Amino acid sequence: GLYAFDAGTGEALWMRREGGQPPSDLAVADGKLYVSFLTDHALRAFDASTGDLLWEAPGPTGAPTVVDGVVYAADNLNSLWAIDAQTGRKLWAAHSPGGYGFGLAVANGKVYVGGDEDDSPVFAYEASTGALVWRTRTSGENDSTPAVGNGMVYVGSDTFYAFAARTGRIRWSADTGGGEVASAAVANGVVYVGSSDSNVYSFDALTGEQLWVASTQGAVTDSQATIVANGVVYVGTGDDVEHAFDAVTGERLWPYQTGGGVFKQSVVNGTLYVTSFDTHLYAFRLPS
Repeated sequence: GLYAFDAGTGEALWMRREGGQPPSDLAVADGKLYVSFLTDHALRAFDASTGDLLWEAPGPTGAPTVVDGVVYAADNLNSLWAIDAQTGRKLWAAHSPGGYGFGLAVANGKVYVGGDEDDSPVFAYEASTGALVWRTRTSGENDSTPAVGNGMVYVGSDTFYAFAARTGRIRWSADTGGGEVASAAVANGVVYVGSSDSNVYSFDALTGEQLWVASTQGAVTDSQATIVANGVVYVGTGDDVEHAFDAVTGERLWPYQTGGGVFKQSVVNGTLYVTSFDTHLYAFRLPS
């Protein structure tokens, strides 16, 4: 199901039952809600205020990203799509025999996405046409969502990579103690990323120098994401705990025990929203 809640109170505003669960991450832009459905292989657009279905486009199953009136989303087979956000009309499609990762990033007129071919590439495409700009081989599957900043693209695989955004050349890489590295966050010249070795890492975004490492007391998988806002790094684990760390020092500010594995999280207007496999949505606010 899809749910809308009052951001201040948690009051339920509407819900809608759809086929093809589970849905992907949600994207909201210009009063519309965009979500892909796995077993239905479809991207659907809804009115964000009412939940009414506006259009459906067959194909995508991955998390959508909306930029400049275009929805970008991949599927779990071999296609990456660009779709008109207003009408649902397909603008272009690109293809990779091994399929694509869970999410993608759009920046500076390019679409960046990981792939699962035999040589585990990371791709860059022209956002306007779908033309391939570069592909770079890595050592493992790239299911996490890329992060872009400082002229580089950061992708977690079995190793954490930083690529030159323009050329795809590997600028640096860093090993963690786990076989899966989650989606990263970049802020103020620092990149933050969780790992399945039950740690979150902080690296200099330009050089890859490790700045600090802190225990998350549970694995962070490639379907989860580290986020940073207002000097705080947030990361959830499959072991039912949401953590907050000081972005500069790595000091743990607080943990919170949920009733199930932490799944997705976002920060909007100073509030952290967290979904959990205990069927709850949580909201946290830091003291002013």
